[in-house]
Amino acid sequence: MVIRVFVSNLPYTVTQDDLRDAAGQFATVTTVHVPQDASTGRSRGFAFLGCETVRGQERIIEGLSGYRIGGRELRAEAAQERPRKEGQGAEARSLYQ
Repeated sequence: MVIRVFVSNLPYTVTQDDLRDAAGQFATVTTVHVPQDASTGRSRGFAFLGCETVRGQERIIEGLSGYRIGGRELRAEAAQERPRKEGQGAEARSLYQ
């Protein structure tokens, strides 16, 4: 099971490697997803990081909260699963905020 961390206030130039390197100082990162703006291809200013344990999640949240990348102070918190919309079946993927 992947346990996720929501990271916000990212600079628009941040890459998956930037986040993996930063968070990797605190715990093992299994996945990195940086949503991109469809028209510009730049980061939308937030990301989701995955780790394997609750302790890893806690360490990443503690380590990245206030961490600076590209002159911006990051905010990190446990990702919350969004409730499924009516009509979404089992094939619909889980969404995190």
